[in-house]
Amino acid sequence: FAAGAFDVVILNGPTEHFVSEEDVIAGREELVRGQLFDVLQHLVKPGGRVFITCIHFRYDTDIREVARPALEHPLGSYYFHTSVLLAIFSGWYPMVGMYERQAKARGFDVFYTREATRDYLVTSKHWVRRLRAFIQANPGFTARFFAKLWLEDPRYFFQVALFWMFDPWSWQFRGGDDSPMVHRWLGFRRSEAEARV
Repeated sequence: FAAGAFDVVILNGPTEHFVSEEDVIAGREELVRGQLFDVLQHLVKPGGRVFITCIHFRYDTDIREVARPALEHPLGSYYFHTSVLLAIFSGWYPMVGMYERQAKARGFDVFYTREATRDYLVTSKHWVRRLRAFIQANPGFTARFFAKLWLEDPRYFFQVALFWMFDPWSWQFRGGDDSPMVHRWLGFRRSEAEARV
């Protein structure tokens, strides 16, 4: 796309998957997240806006602990759940404040922030209700699904079984200050003054 091609860019949920576990281990997390804002700086016209919804880590999290097999951690612990999430979805969440720093360094001002963790928990519970209703309406689905997983990739089958049994997705958004992860909505505006320089 040409420079300044867009008035608005919306990134609704993908950015937690832009940084890989390998990037974090190699110390490239800030670099990769910075590249995202380099692209946004190119795409968004002066005065244009960027909206990002993203899961964030609330606490410093050690990639080497998360990368260990989930069952090497106590059941139900922070690293147990986080290991299952990483094995299922891949990618690495940013820490709170990381996007704001990267945006500011590239001429974006923050004009909107909202912690939407509770909203995401409500949405996630709705997804679970819909999935359960689907499973009840299709009795053989679960057996076929797990059989297919087992035949294609027994290791992934095991991770999905842990995910199914322990529900780390809802665990991460369990509400309030107890939520280990934070779902944030962020709005950035590209500075008009920065573009004229």
